[in-house]
Amino acid sequence: MLLQSPVTGVTRAIAQVDRLMLYSALAALGTSLLLGYWMSRALSRPIKEMSSAAARLARGDFTSRVEVMSNDEMGELARSFNNMAEELSRLENMRREFVANVSHELRTPLTSIQGFIQALIDGTVSEEGAREKYLKLIRGEVVRMNRLINDLLDLSRLESGKVQMELAPLDIREIADSAVSAMDFRAHERNVSLRNLIPEGLPPVLADGDRIEQVFMNLLDNAITATRPGGYVELSAREAKEEIYVSVADTGHGIPPEELPFIWERFYKVDKARTRSEAIGTGIGLAIVKQIIEAHGGEVSAESEPGRGSKFTFSLRKV
Repeated sequence: MLLQSPVTGVTRAIAQVDRLMLYSALAALGTSLLLGYWMSRALSRPIKEMSSAAARLARGDFTSRVEVMSNDEMGELARSFNNMAEELSRLENMRREFVANVSHELRTPLTSIQGFIQALIDGTVSEEGAREKYLKLIRGEVVRMNRLINDLLDLSRLESGKVQMELAPLDIREIADSAVSAMDFRAHERNVSLRNLIPEGLPPVLADGDRIEQVFMNLLDNAITATRPGGYVELSAREAKEEIYVSVADTGHGIPPEELPFIWERFYKVDKARTRSEAIGTGIGLAIVKQIIEAHGGEVSAESEPGRGSKFTFSLRKV
């Protein structure tokens, strides 16, 4: 038996299905294009902003930041960019402050030297005693500048990691004795007593002798300068499980609590109102101490009470 049916209805139904599929495909294509355009805009906008901000950073505008618009990878990238910009801004401020401080520290003695020499040349100072006094003042300023330059060079090499520490077993008491002997005349000039209470027989430490003596010299110099006439500076040490802790304490004017976190920064000086002759060095000594001790794998710390003195402590590994 054969069944026959007109194909017109079937053809029409197929055509409708074809049209429906075409419209659906066109709608899907349009939707995907719109979504793709929106997503590309969403992705490209923060990238363009970061590119523009990076260009501003390159031109020296360290206030440049980008908006964090999401918590995804792009948002994390924006936060990382802002953190980088903040760090660059901080480093730039440090650089400017560093240049200003170096310029000030060099300009002051140079101005003094220029004035002294001009007085000698003009004949303003003719008496032999006065001329000798001026020459001693000039020599003092030259020594001060030479020390500043050497400290800057030391600090630069230490911060760049170019200084190779010659580590060897050392007796910390012997290093301390050597530093105390070197600073004894300066202490005597200021009527300050030096007391080395580091006990003999401590286990040796693994350290660079020259650099650790430099640490002692810097700490002792600061302590002697900070101590009033008639006071004392005291060295002590204690043994821990794996380290030796060494302290340099003084009976000086002390350091305000709010200033303690900043004393390890370059050129930072406590009590900036004091005269140059009373100032504690150039503000580089403690930065050098920190770099040397950390290069040995040790730690440095300070505690102080205004009016009652300060105590600086560093640690070195036992052999």
